Order: sequence, then structure tokens, then C-alpha cells
Amino acid sequence: MVWHLSHIHISSESHHGFLHTNRVRILQNKPQLVPWTEPPPMDTGAPCPAVRSDGRVLLCAYFINSAGLPVRSAAILKFEGVLHYRFGYPNDEALQGHPLYPFGLEHYGFFTVENSPLTSEIEKQNECHPQHRSGIYAKFRHWVVTFHDETLEVIALRGNVSGQSELSPEKAVCLHEANRSRS
Repeated sequence: MVWHLSHIHISSESHHGFLHTNRVRILQNKPQLVPWTEPPPMDTGAPCPAVRSDGRVLLCAYFINSAGLPVRSAAILKFEGVLHYRFGYPNDEALQGHPLYPFGLEHYGFFTVENSPLTSEIEKQNECHPQHRSGIYAKFRHWVVTFHDETLEVIALRGNVSGQSELSPEKAVCLHEANRSRS
């Protein structure tokens, strides 16, 4: 008997060891989404996220869920040592198509990703660099924030909530960036 697994032919005598070894490897490398609990919950209707980056630091501000509060305010997330980020698609209607959705990615949430496939992809791309070292990006973390109309993904060394503002998210990131530039 011959087993066909993705164009790999394995005899029945060796398939048990092969399948066990590869199943364990797949489970060990499976992405794990962990809720990031530090950021205040977003306004799920219109968080209006704004993003600014200088290539090393990324700021993201969004309207927080202000139910019961007299003033609408924005939270400001700050990521330092940014290696990569993307902001935009998918929106909430297409979130099920995101590669991390089967691993627990949810609408209107904040997550960190352990065993990040995106970080692995970046490391694989870097293998052509003459100075490449395996594990070069091991210190970097992967964050995902799923807003109403956009998704933010950041690969960086550090991420935290930098503050809150009563300004709009767009103005909050601009002011925060200007204050950072002066210090």
C-alpha cells in the first residue's frame, strides 16, 4: 500500500513514524493567538484607527468604547523596533479569509501571535542575505488588531498602550509623534 500526501509517496511500513513526526512538528509550529488585554476595548462601530510610522516606531490611535462616558476618547498604541507592519484589508466582513482566523482571530480584538507564520515568512525571505543567521527575528513579536474596516499587523520588539487622548485618532497620533520628536 502507498500513501499519497501532497505528492509525497510513503510506503505503509514507514507511514506511521512519518505521520507522527510531522503531526508533532505541525502542532509545535501552529500559530497561537493570545488575547492582548492591555489596550482598552475599541468602539466597534467606528473606531476610526489612524496609523503613523517612521520606520522604527509605529503609533496607532483608535476611539475606545465610550459607552457611559461623557467624552469620546482615543487610545494610543506604540510599537518600537518595528520590522514590518501592514494596515488595511481585511475588514470585518472578510476576516474569515485571514490566515490566522482558523487559529482564533476574532472581530474587534487585540492579539499577540506566538509561532507567527508572518515572522517565519520574513525570516525565510531573509535567507538570501549574506549575513543571515537562523533565529535572527526570534526577539520580535507579532501583534494583530482587528478593527471594523481594517486590520493592523505589526512585527516589532515592543508594543504597549502609550496613553489616551480626547482628540480624534488622527490628531492624537500626529500630536503624540510631534511630542516624541521634541524629546
